Amino acid sequence: MKLTLPEKGFTHALFSDLPALQEFFILSAPHLTRGPDLAATVEVCTHPKCEICWRLLPDSGTHAEHPTLCGRCAEAVG
Repeated sequence: MKLTLPEKGFTHALFSDLPALQEFFILSAPHLTRGPDLAATVEVCTHPKCEICWRLLPDSGTHAEHPTLCGRCAEAVG
């Protein structure tokens, strides 16, 4: 998702913390910019899906011990 926030407003700390924004909106690959108006564009993500959290992330499937998980879930299951 590409999210464009107006130059003024939207000063909540969430909008300056991309990982938190990703969790809050449940997004795989958020892109945040500032512009004259509020706008959002949604695109299909091509990253593999984690078997546990179902998020589409670039590191899903790259962990030898847990080849179907993302890094966060692989770390959680040990």
